[in-house]
Amino acid sequence: MIKGLYIVLFFAAILIAESCKNNDEVFPNIQPCFFNVVNASPDTLNFYLNGTRQNDNSSLFPGSASGYTSIPSGSENIQFKKKRRL
Repeated sequence: MIKGLYIVLFFAAILIAESCKNNDEVFPNIQPCFFNVVNASPDTLNFYLNGTRQNDNSSLFPGSASGYTSIPSGSENIQFKKKRRL
């Protein structure tokens, strides 16, 4: 009877010791980056971030600005394309 109690306590101690290990993944805290696009060309432009158009409401007309846009810091693909005339 006592031997059974020692076995249970032994496995309980192992379980408690294993549960105290810190195996949690730590996710990096990525700070945002802010940028403002100013159209200094004579053409109307659309700008894209990683293939997604960012100025959905209207195109960037000559002399206009987009306002500050927040993107995650790091390597991003930014493209500018002329607006197609209909």
